Amino acid sequence: LHVQRDNISVVNEAVNELLVEEENFQQLRESIADYDAFDQIALAQQLEKHELLEFRRIAAHLYRTNKRWETSIRWSKQDGLWQDAMETAALSGDSKLAEELLRFFVENIKKDSCPKSCFAACLFTCFELIRPDIVLELSWRYGLVEYCMPYMVQTFRTFNDKLDTLYSKIESQEKKIEDDQKAAEDAKNEQINRQALSMGGRLMIAGPGPQPAANPYGVPQAQAQFGAGGGGGAQFGASGAGGAQMFGGGAGGAQFGGGQQFGGGNNMGLI
Repeated sequence: LHVQRDNISVVNEAVNELLVEEENFQQLRESIADYDAFDQIALAQQLEKHELLEFRRIAAHLYRTNKRWETSIRWSKQDGLWQDAMETAALSGDSKLAEELLRFFVENIKKDSCPKSCFAACLFTCFELIRPDIVLELSWRYGLVEYCMPYMVQTFRTFNDKLDTLYSKIESQEKKIEDDQKAAEDAKNEQINRQALSMGGRLMIAGPGPQPAANPYGVPQAQAQFGAGGGGGAQFGASGAGGAQMFGGGAGGAQFGGGQQFGGGNNMGLI
């Protein structure tokens, strides 16, 4: 109404009271949806005992809007508003309420108070809140297996999708772990190679390798091993000026012959 454009609580309550007296439930539903500034619980308590079903339905709707789930479901069940009860249970997000409602339907199906389709409809509406083992138990005990099959098919599909997602995450994590291990090994090997290269570089900087030892006998590098000797003498052959021969006579004496050790030398033989 035009007088409700400012959404004032006093005005809204007066208009709602007038609509209740006129039993205009359609206009009352529109007023409640468009203008929410009024005491909703008080109006729900007023309407829950109304003689007309639609007003009691509005009362259950007001309880649902204010998150009084159990009260809303109770009034919906009392008036046989099965779909409203299912929607309220689904909006609540409470598995306990959803499973209690499912058991209520099973008991009333057994008493022929509600159709068997309510069992399947409740499973569809509250799919995410009802546990599969509860569904299997109730459907097996009360002969409702064919009504639970759509739920079970969807449940197996959901489980399969979750397993696929889980396997993908596990594989990606394992691959990441392998990549990290490989990167760590590569970094370790690279560090070892750098250390080896740095040690080799220090050896090169330290200077050249060890020099060959000097000849203790003063023999030049280019001296001939065999034949006539020069200044340093030869191992085999004629004697020179500064060295002795190993075999034969010479100025400095020989090992065999007229030298010192054998023959006319000092150690053994004739002088």
